[in-house]
Amino acid sequence: MSVSSARFEMPKLQKPGAGLPFFEWLVSKYWIINRLPYKMSWDETQAFLDRESQKSIEIFESIPLVLREKRILIDRIPGIEDSSRYWSAAMVLEHLVIVGSLMTEAMVLLSRDIVPESSVGIADVKPFGSTSSEQVLALFKDFLTTTSHRMAAEVQSRESKIKLAHPWFGPMDIQQWHWLMAAHHRVHRKHLEAIRDNF
Repeated sequence: MSVSSARFEMPKLQKPGAGLPFFEWLVSKYWIINRLPYKMSWDETQAFLDRESQKSIEIFESIPLVLREKRILIDRIPGIEDSSRYWSAAMVLEHLVIVGSLMTEAMVLLSRDIVPESSVGIADVKPFGSTSSEQVLALFKDFLTTTSHRMAAEVQSRESKIKLAHPWFGPMDIQQWHWLMAAHHRVHRKHLEAIRDNF
């Protein structure tokens, strides 16, 4: 059963970047990532992303203001590594902004047959937890608006086969990155639910 941070000042967790359990990673890499992105159209994937993002906002706003920056230790859910189990709701949104902004930029470049030069590791996209809940909610909403605009105005080819390597899943094309972005939002929507349900 999950427990709150009230019982643990600093739980002992694996280091950021340790990754997913082997079987979960194997299924994700060789089944989910290589198949599911191509079963949905670009617009269907975008709608998936938009739905999950809106749900995250609703869950975040349902958490009392005084608790949104409180870290909660949850049981691990599929898609997150051990080090991410002790976050606050504000940290979850901060993480989504960090990762989503990088993914958006990568997809714009991939759509133009350009491989991004910089390499970002999993440990590089963890939240700092220093942004207030009001600020992080505003940043998240602004990120969603900006990303939606960039997807519509700046993505040139939705079917580009140029690939960029993901730290866990290896080389992925723009359709895979787009789908992963939506799936990533769903994982952390569930993350927010787990935090809320453990107060």
